[in-house]
Parts: sequence; C-alpha cells; structure tokens
Amino acid sequence: MVSDENSAFVKGQNEYEVLGRILHDITENKNEYRNQLELLNQQKQALVLENLIVKGINTKEERKEFEKCFKKPIEYFCVVLLQMKLKDSEDYQIALLCIAEYLKESYPNDFANVHTGIRDELFLFSLSPKDPSNVQNIKEIFERITLALTVDMNITFNVGISAIGTDISNINICYNQAQQVTQAFYREHENSVEIYNININSAKENIVGMEFLTKLYNLILCGERETIGEQFSKLLNYYQKMPFQYETQKQQIFFLSETSYIAHVFS
Repeated sequence: MVSDENSAFVKGQNEYEVLGRILHDITENKNEYRNQLELLNQQKQALVLENLIVKGINTKEERKEFEKCFKKPIEYFCVVLLQMKLKDSEDYQIALLCIAEYLKESYPNDFANVHTGIRDELFLFSLSPKDPSNVQNIKEIFERITLALTVDMNITFNVGISAIGTDISNINICYNQAQQVTQAFYREHENSVEIYNININSAKENIVGMEFLTKLYNLILCGERETIGEQFSKLLNYYQKMPFQYETQKQQIFFLSETSYIAHVFS
C-alpha cells in the first residue's frame, strides 16, 4: 500500500495541481526522464519485434511496425534461436552482452536481437544476396562464440539457425525452423549449432498447412485483399516448381479459392 506521504494525490490537491507538479518535475529533470522514455521505447520495440518474429506479419500496419523496429528494409534474412544453460542470471546478461558486441564487430550486415521465454534469445540477421556462404557464415560465427564462452564461462549452448527467408511477412516460418532445430539437436551438457536443412524438409512440407490457413484466415478477417492475392501468387509459384505437391493438395487449393472468393463477395 502506498502511504499518503508518497502518494501523487494528496488531500487538498486536485488533478490539475498534481499534473502541474509532475510536468514541472519532468521539465526540471529532462535528461533523466528522456532516458526513461528511451528505455521504455526500446522495451516496447523489443516486444513488438518478438511478437512479429514469432507470429508473423499479417497486415500492412504490422509491416510498418517491423520496419520501425529493424530500421532498414531487408530482402534476405535468417532467424537464430539461442538457448544458454547456466546457473547465474547475472552471468546470462554478461554472456549476452558479450555475444552482441562480438556480432557487431564480426558480422558485416544488420542484425537485431530480442529476449523471448526464460532463457531464449532471438536473433534476426539480414543476409547479403552476394554472399555465397548464406547461413553457413552465421553458423561459423556461433560456433566460435560457443567454443570461447563454454571455456570461459562454463555455458552450454543450443543454437538453431533457420534457412534463408525471402519474404518478411513469413518471418515466423523461419522462427519455427530455428525452433525445430534446437529441439531436434538438444543434448544435455553438449553444445549444438545446427542449420535447418531445407532440402530434406521441403519434400515432406505441406505449404497449405495449419500455419498458412491461420494466416489466410487472419488476412480475410482484416480485409487485406491485396495481401491475400499475394499469398495465392506465392502458392502458384510454389506449385509451378513442385507440381507433384499440387496433385496431392489440389482439393485444399480448391477449398481455399472458393472460401476466399465468398469472403471477397460478402466483404
């Protein structure tokens, strides 16, 4: 319970007096409050970015929010899920700061990182289309990190690296890939740094899965007609490259087309 002495609203004062005093305090201590606002903005952006990476980008507004968080547009990217196992929470922060500073020095392109879960960190890396190594370079960087910090700080790392993403609206697919890798290669007391193998998994991948259907459903609810059209264009391109997948999934495609047409007519 807050005492009367420390409470903002004291007997005999009205809201105008209290707000006037607060405004005066903020004006007199601009730098302190500016730092607090900056910290709040950073925390807000981190939460927004985490949400977009995990759930995907479904609307134009969400795409704009992503662009605010990441500063620069990215064409190619990958998501890294980093899990660290250690006892001391303070050591966790030190290790994370060390990793972030090392990436700033060793990685030539843009990246961002956000905290998720209890001991998980998400990294989003912008990839250069001219770099032939693709995500292999990311893997080598994290292998050096795990080797050094395991020795110095007795940390066990579990790192999952997604395949290359080419459409930022499907960033959550890359997150799911990174998550699958960390789960598949997890070994207690052993480091792992692994990449999602798109060649092995694409053959059994059903693009019209629950994730795609949920995304399409949300787009229909939001009335995002242009983005819905883009989703069907992606489907067309996918099935042109993999016609055998179309033969096994054409009933689903017909259902989706019919549902979207009905939604379009009655919206």
